[in-house]
Amino acid sequence: MNRPTAGWSLASSFDANSLAAACAACLDAPPSGLEALLGRASAPLRELAVTPMSARFAVMALRAGHDFVHHELRVPLVPGASSDAQGEHRDGGEPSAKLERAQWVDGIFETPKYASARLEAPLAVYDPNHRIQWRVHELLHRRVGFFWRPDLTPFEAYLGARASELLPVVHWYGFDEAFRPRCAEHRGQRLFREHCEACEREARPFWEQPTSETHAQAERFFEEAFAHLGGELDAMAREREQGRRWSTPHGPLDASSDAAAYAKAHWERMTAWSFGAWVELFCIEGVDYAASCAAMHARVEGLAREAVCGELPLPLEGELEEVGAARARQELRDLGQRCLVWIEARDDDALEAELWPVLEQMAGACRQRRETAVYDEAREALLTRLEALASATAEGAIRVACTGAMWRDWSQSPQVRAQIDEGLRSASSARLEALGPDELREFLAHESFAGPGELRRRLANWVESGGLPDSARAELWSLELCLRARPHVDLEAEHFACMPDEEAADWPPGQLRAHASLRRGRWSAAAVTRLLGWDTGEASTLELACVYVDNEARVIEADAEIAAALDALEAGERPPLDELARSLLRAGLWVWLPTPR
Repeated sequence: MNRPTAGWSLASSFDANSLAAACAACLDAPPSGLEALLGRASAPLRELAVTPMSARFAVMALRAGHDFVHHELRVPLVPGASSDAQGEHRDGGEPSAKLERAQWVDGIFETPKYASARLEAPLAVYDPNHRIQWRVHELLHRRVGFFWRPDLTPFEAYLGARASELLPVVHWYGFDEAFRPRCAEHRGQRLFREHCEACEREARPFWEQPTSETHAQAERFFEEAFAHLGGELDAMAREREQGRRWSTPHGPLDASSDAAAYAKAHWERMTAWSFGAWVELFCIEGVDYAASCAAMHARVEGLAREAVCGELPLPLEGELEEVGAARARQELRDLGQRCLVWIEARDDDALEAELWPVLEQMAGACRQRRETAVYDEAREALLTRLEALASATAEGAIRVACTGAMWRDWSQSPQVRAQIDEGLRSASSARLEALGPDELREFLAHESFAGPGELRRRLANWVESGGLPDSARAELWSLELCLRARPHVDLEAEHFACMPDEEAADWPPGQLRAHASLRRGRWSAAAVTRLLGWDTGEASTLELACVYVDNEARVIEADAEIAAALDALEAGERPPLDELARSLLRAGLWVWLPTPR
């Protein structure tokens, strides 16, 4: 049945000037149906529509059913491995899981670069520690898909990886820079490796932003994107013809080197039994993947043309059933892959025989592209079978189901709660009483958890919202989370900060500012004594100031004199260069950067 739709068109060709004009024309109001469609996604609207081109690529991905799994809620199939580590080969080869270790480090769930990135993944990873620009980048990877064939060669794996990476990278450094809001310091600039919190705070849907970027700036970014795209497509065509790598460095980027590293890191995974079985069961050639290098390259070029020149259908509000069904299909494909990886890791013929009928039911639904109810029925059949296996002590059965899909409620899952509890313990000191099961459930279900930022910051938001009714315990957590919050480094200060000459009576030319990691707050003496072990005397409350120098926390009591000096600098005043100022410089709370002579 055909549903009512609205169309969204931009340029008629790969022309930077006309594309810039078309994007500028839609800055005042979103196209009809865009908010309704993007509102179906699990990520916040402000993270998907920062620029017109980001919104268009998000539309393309969401219409195909791609949505997000939460990085911290996705439980690894094997404890200590990444959430999607492959098992041993059926031929007895080495397990590629050894390359894919994941661990909590100071509240960050870290995975190696090439372990967490899987080009074939049906669902995008939402990592709250990543900058907002990653959201559409991840969705676009899912829409581009991957290259695979049963007789895959190493060079073909390299060619496929390079093709899969191209459009997301061109979008990040080209299309997505046009009309992207930046802070005053970075306006009109492209950030390669630098992360700027001020720029992150500027992000909002493109139709809610003040228009500050000129048409000429946007046109320049589009010209660079088209040149980057064309140059890479030409290089990949040459590689197909000549059968050897052709490197085309683009600033700090080297697509050939990155693709070679990916292909090497994932070779065992891509040639494992479970990978081939998943493609043959759960994937449709031409829809989910390409089976030849030429087809993969044509797929990438076609998607770029669709984003720039196509008329994107936007389902009208209330007519989004097909989008929901497409997402249910991608969720089933994701579950199918996890299940096959687990079967391979177990290397248990009886387990395979037990699960194969329901896998075939799931695969049949995915290949036929049915309505949501059919996918949900197949998913429930798998979950029922996994629960039965878990009760029969089949290790890891329930872990398979813990995908972290963000439209599901994971607060009731013991496996997920245990993973988050481990993260919180890594982010706090042993002096604090850990959250109980009910508190973990409430934290996971609260909007604070789903927000961006490190786990420690999100927990602090939950505590401040009244998540812990016990005020004394809440204060301990508040103090702990404040003192340990990032950033833990001020690179400019580490490299260039100086102390004025001892003879100087006034500040020499230069910049005086607070250390980037400075944070302050007032807490009860009881909390300070409990957490820091200080003898607070007769004081009832203390104001503390904390900075990180050489990755070590320095905490001092900010008495009235120190607090006044800190307040003055924060207000834009320049306090006198006296002994107090010098002591604050020595402690690292202040930074002086002399003007070059």
